[in-house]
Amino acid sequence: MHRFDTFTDLRVNSGDRQGEITLWPSFTDIMTVVLMIFMLTMVVVIIKNTTLGQALMYSEGQRRQIQDLLQTGEKDRAELKISMADLEEKTADATVDNYKVIKTTGTYAFDKAYFTAIVSNLPDSAFLRIEHNWVAPDGFKTPHPSYTLSPNRYYKVDGILSDGFLAKGKFSYNATPSTQLDHELLINTTDSIVIFFRENSSREWRRTKFTKTGNAYVGFLTVDTLYKGEYALATYSWISSLESNTEGTMHLNVYPNPTDSQVTIEYEIKKTGKIEITNSMGKIIYIQNISKGNNKIVWDSRTHIKGEYFVTVYEGKEKISVKKLVLQ
Repeated sequence: MHRFDTFTDLRVNSGDRQGEITLWPSFTDIMTVVLMIFMLTMVVVIIKNTTLGQALMYSEGQRRQIQDLLQTGEKDRAELKISMADLEEKTADATVDNYKVIKTTGTYAFDKAYFTAIVSNLPDSAFLRIEHNWVAPDGFKTPHPSYTLSPNRYYKVDGILSDGFLAKGKFSYNATPSTQLDHELLINTTDSIVIFFRENSSREWRRTKFTKTGNAYVGFLTVDTLYKGEYALATYSWISSLESNTEGTMHLNVYPNPTDSQVTIEYEIKKTGKIEITNSMGKIIYIQNISKGNNKIVWDSRTHIKGEYFVTVYEGKEKISVKKLVLQ
């Protein structure tokens, strides 16, 4: 058998050609070339698959989390109405979504949505999605003169929540003028921030119970029971509430209004009480005890600066009417 360099000549009748010089490749030569082509092809495929895998890694991780959840709660599979390809969507910066797979009780912060879930009962794993919308919600179907919904944002709560799932929802607010979060909610210092809920856009907004922590401008509103549906912060104006509730009943009359001189305050109460005048910052600048029945007092406004003031009449300790007074 003749050798060409280090390769064995495997051709048929190679022994008869020992003195013959030829360029015909041996079997080993052919297999070496085939192997090199195969290895180069594999390198190209691996590089392309690695790039694709990195692009899909995040979304595939999300899918695995949901699949793990569904394996523990097969009965809730039909409730999954959320697009698995759009779990952390951000559409023209108008919507920001956070989602979490919840397997134990405890506190879960949805930082991007300004929300925290406090889970106290969890019969089965849960999939909770909080959608924070940077647009105003639909308004009231029936106007509420005492309430104004946030002009800036609202929430949607969705997910797979098994029977017996129980959690509190903690919604943050910041109405300080220097922020762009809820700076348009508090118009007057006498206003307060509340929260409304509805199951979907076909239902009417209704005020829901909550616990407030913080001050008038910065803090949290925590609802006792979190439901799937929509939530919106709102302004409650007790001045508008009192004025609408006492319409047609003469509890308080203030004139002339606006004024730059003396003001006549007429009132009607059934027992002794008091009249308070406060400035736009809520500071009491005048207080006068009053007796029951129809009566009036005169207040000299000339020693006070221009602006908005509020005249409040109390019957006993109950606040029964408020009027806004403008000093020119």
